[in-house]
Amino acid sequence: MNRTVVQGYSNINSLQGRIITGLDLEDEMVDLQSSTPIEEIYHTHLIFAHPEAIFNTVEGRKLLDCDRGKSFRTAFKHIQDISAFLPDAARLGLSATVSLQEEKDIVKALGMKTPCIVKESPDRTNIYLEKTLKGSSNDVYEIDSNLHNCLYGALCSGQDEKVKATILTDLGKKVSRIRLIFCTSVIGMGFNSPSIDCIIHTKPPRNLSDFVQEKGRAGRDVRPARSTLFYCKRDISNNVPEVKNDIVQYCNDDTCLRSCMLGQIGFEKGDMIDHECCMYCKESCKCIECEILRIEL
Repeated sequence: MNRTVVQGYSNINSLQGRIITGLDLEDEMVDLQSSTPIEEIYHTHLIFAHPEAIFNTVEGRKLLDCDRGKSFRTAFKHIQDISAFLPDAARLGLSATVSLQEEKDIVKALGMKTPCIVKESPDRTNIYLEKTLKGSSNDVYEIDSNLHNCLYGALCSGQDEKVKATILTDLGKKVSRIRLIFCTSVIGMGFNSPSIDCIIHTKPPRNLSDFVQEKGRAGRDVRPARSTLFYCKRDISNNVPEVKNDIVQYCNDDTCLRSCMLGQIGFEKGDMIDHECCMYCKESCKCIECEILRIEL
């Protein structure tokens, strides 16, 4: 009888998930807790888990009979070790957005020789792209104590759970009361609000993959949206830790921003009206609407 162990996304520090016994739809599904005897895990047919669940837990290390991984995400450095313990196991790497360089790094990390790579362009043609070289500014602090009447909110990893829940509930509405959200990368992926039509980066993310994910929170209802990136030379200087060349190139490029973005993740821009693409394409748009506007000006 085959068994499948599926890692739960809510808890990456254990092998908690599901055991599916057999292949029939009528088979019983039961919870697998970290207290499950390791002998039961040995006889599983498929393990779907975060690297941390394999390398950073007692259960995972017993499964591989090794002691690897010491902290969050460093387990990825050892993920190809799995092939040494399970040489006949198929390997599947899944990611939301990766650049061409990151794609090569992932293939190397998984120890793949001739992988079959399946991917789809993450381009969202309804998002207009622009960027602005920012100047100096002063911080402004303002306090609004009424959570249910406030027109702005803040979302970050340390936010109060009640405040976070109230904000997310309101943003889930098609017409949200909240008009402005200050947030960190905590909602860069998986946040699906139909009322967001503009994403403003006050500084560049550390890489282009993060930028693609974060700007993609806008226009989820396919209506026209806008992505604005503010940056300065200090943000993308060589001494800034973890800033990748792909986002530096995006900031420095003075041609089509969409082509620059897509080219670095292995795709080409499709057909679209120039003034809906980006700030550079808008300047040279030859459509009737833009020609009439130039005449009027």
